[in-house]
Amino acid sequence: MAIIRGARSNYPREDLFRITENLRGTDADIIVSFGSNSTIDAAKTAEALRALSGDIDTYFGTGFVSEALHKCSKSLAPHVGI
Repeated sequence: MAIIRGARSNYPREDLFRITENLRGTDADIIVSFGSNSTIDAAKTAEALRALSGDIDTYFGTGFVSEALHKCSKSLAPHVGI
């Protein structure tokens, strides 16, 4: 289990990258985020980056994360946002 500090408002990229790196240091089976919408959104985005790597800009837009996951036969850890 790991506890990772959440994101500031509108989750700046440095918060996103910090959360992503912390997630990479775990082998989380499930992600639970507790906090603001920014923290919940950052946790979801960080999990996508953990699973897929690459540049965040690659995944902006509808369906890009799903398509990339399908191509490499990966999936995201379940996420519970509170």
